[in-house]
Amino acid sequence: NTGGQVFTSRNHRWLFAVVHSTSFEMLTLGIIFASALQIGVSTDYMVSNQSDVPSAGHRAFEIFFCVFFTLELLLRIYVHRHNFFTMWGWAWNWFDLFLVITTLAEEIILGAIQQQGNLANELKGLSSSFLLRTLRLLRAVRALRVLRIALATEDLRLLVSCVVHSLQSFFWIAVLLMLMLYIIGIYLTQLVYFSQAGGSGWADMTKHYGSVSSSMLSLFQGLTGGLDWETLVSPLITHISPWLGVAFVAYTAFAILGVMNVVTGTFVQNAITRADDVKNLQRANRAKLLFKSIDDDRSGVISFLEMESHLADHAVQDYFESIDVEPSEAKFLFQMLDINNSGSIDFEEFLNGCVRLQGPAKSLDLLLITRETRTAFEKITGMLQRQEAQLRVLSEEVLGFLQ
Repeated sequence: NTGGQVFTSRNHRWLFAVVHSTSFEMLTLGIIFASALQIGVSTDYMVSNQSDVPSAGHRAFEIFFCVFFTLELLLRIYVHRHNFFTMWGWAWNWFDLFLVITTLAEEIILGAIQQQGNLANELKGLSSSFLLRTLRLLRAVRALRVLRIALATEDLRLLVSCVVHSLQSFFWIAVLLMLMLYIIGIYLTQLVYFSQAGGSGWADMTKHYGSVSSSMLSLFQGLTGGLDWETLVSPLITHISPWLGVAFVAYTAFAILGVMNVVTGTFVQNAITRADDVKNLQRANRAKLLFKSIDDDRSGVISFLEMESHLADHAVQDYFESIDVEPSEAKFLFQMLDINNSGSIDFEEFLNGCVRLQGPAKSLDLLLITRETRTAFEKITGMLQRQEAQLRVLSEEVLGFLQ
């Protein structure tokens, strides 16, 4: 399934098949796993040996990974041409391009330093320089390549998409929590300041409520499990008032049982909504690729003969299985998708029909069925009434003839 890709040569077609083969994808995924493992091992080595540079063995692996990912990126750009930057998954493609550029920049900087002399000495001499800070930043960015593992399966891509989509909700939820903690923090800080009594336990009071920032941090820790909230309320009861302890317990109950549950529900609802949107986009993309693969003459419409000639393709069979349609029912499916009875299906008809078949029946679908049933019933009723009138006239004429 080439998805409508136009090839300029036989080598182009062969490379397209290689890039989209399961073996190549598994090889790339394995190299990504190995690169992620090497980054962690190399970091541990540098920390344990108090070194600014990895060992020679790690450097060899880094150069190998840099060459492999650069060639893999260039190969995919050559295969997809300009579509590489606009096709489905373009954001991941741009992200991969960014990672390759940063890796090449890192290798160029290391090569420039090596040409000036001993690498370790140069790095020590440049410990405060912009060049070394840039190098360390690039090495940190290189660890982001692990995120490419999210491209392995649709489920991982779905999870990553849901997490990214939840960032906006996370921002506003963080604002709400900060406002709540800020108000309560100011109140507690003022109470502690105006109620200074000294004593052996007063150090805990100033530690947790000595300033607005420390009060907010203590409240946040008690809300998220960083501190036991009993540790926070006991000094208030002992040194200020038991009623303040009651108010603090009420605040904690409201924050945990009310606010946090609302936060959780908001995240879950956004994740469900995003998951539905992503699945619909994936279905539309699969339908688009399938339509292009069936449309042999690139006319923009497909006929039943074109569909029938591709029924043995694995992509077509897999898609029919996903919409719960047997290949033997292809003719019936074609007739259902051909709304205007033109004998051919354009992309809009194909997409709308396939998307409707993949999801549950909606209220609009039920209303359409009800309307069509009512229309058919009215037509049949009118036809029966006309036949009844014709039979009545015919019977009267027969009776008149017999008389």
